[in-house]
Amino acid sequence: MKTTIAKLLNISAAFALCLAGTLCVTGCSNNASDDTADKGSVAAVLGDTSIYENDVTRQIEAIRAQYGYTDDSVWAMMLSMSDYTPETFREYTIKSMTYDQVVPVAAAQKSVTVAAADVDAAVQKMKETYGLSDEQWATALTNSGFTEESYRKTIELSLMEQALYDQVTADAAITDEYFMTNGMPYVESYYGDIKRSSHILFAPEDLATAQSVLAQLQAGTITFADAVAQYSIDTGSAVAGGDVGWSGIHTFVDEYQTALDQLAVGEMSGLVESQFGYHIILCTDAFTYTADTKVADLPTDVYDHICTNYLSSRVANDTYNDFIDGVRDGMGFTVYPMPQGLSYDVDVEAALAGLQDDHDHDHEGETAGTEISEGDDAAAAEGAAGADDAQKDAA
Repeated sequence: MKTTIAKLLNISAAFALCLAGTLCVTGCSNNASDDTADKGSVAAVLGDTSIYENDVTRQIEAIRAQYGYTDDSVWAMMLSMSDYTPETFREYTIKSMTYDQVVPVAAAQKSVTVAAADVDAAVQKMKETYGLSDEQWATALTNSGFTEESYRKTIELSLMEQALYDQVTADAAITDEYFMTNGMPYVESYYGDIKRSSHILFAPEDLATAQSVLAQLQAGTITFADAVAQYSIDTGSAVAGGDVGWSGIHTFVDEYQTALDQLAVGEMSGLVESQFGYHIILCTDAFTYTADTKVADLPTDVYDHICTNYLSSRVANDTYNDFIDGVRDGMGFTVYPMPQGLSYDVDVEAALAGLQDDHDHDHEGETAGTEISEGDDAAAAEGAAGADDAQKDAA
């Protein structure tokens, strides 16, 4: 099977969603085997409970099947992109398979309980959402491997975990140390060389007015702030003196960004034409990341943007997971070394190297398809079509 790098990138989002939270408790319970002889060796223990290797493997293979990662090269790419190895993903899976035991203990420590009425309401809401009669509901439960009692227990556990999560993470905070470790890589990658700007926008048919205002600005007979207030048709930014924020946080049309890139702080552009009309751009601030950059050096808008969009949910999840790990460890948790020869144990580096070789080979084939003599029109047409197909495949 030919799998391109581009295709793998397109499907990686599903894997990220899979790993964004814990594995569902119902999936772990339903995938566990009741046949002791079919469980294999012990993978881990939690108190007096053993987690068996074959059950762990079945759970991981179910994930691979659900998200279409049965091909080893795709599986390797997904592990790599999510910073997992087969060993660490196995441990992640084992921890997830203990949630139905750990969460009640953790909830008891925090005095978190779930009322029967809340479980009733959740079950009723599920029935109403799908418009199921009592008979249809009973059939749906049976087809999913549940009884009414086991499903209610699952709902109770889910509500308990949500309440526990809310309590444990209520005071989760992004410290400077946390930001340096988890937020600064975003700064370096996406906001490492950015500028802040203000602009005056004129309508496409107002070229003469734009030229006149530019001349006044250059002569010093009008201030930029006054010109914004009097002439800019971008009413959203006009109330802020023309400020449109930082590049990196905000995306500007190419013509605007190109002109801004050429300005130093305090410099003003000439007329910049875009699909929106004519801009006069003033660069008001700049930021450049270095290895010595500290949290205090960051523009406030950049810091707030990263915290809101990347770190707020992450610090909450980290806080909760640390708490759950502590409870689990206190119950007596041990993970044994991973045996060799498991179906999901792929050589990630070798698989990625193979994918890169396939990608390079595909690229060479596309290039060769375009190197055709000028005199052979039929061959040229065939080669162009082949190159087009290859480009569609890569997309």
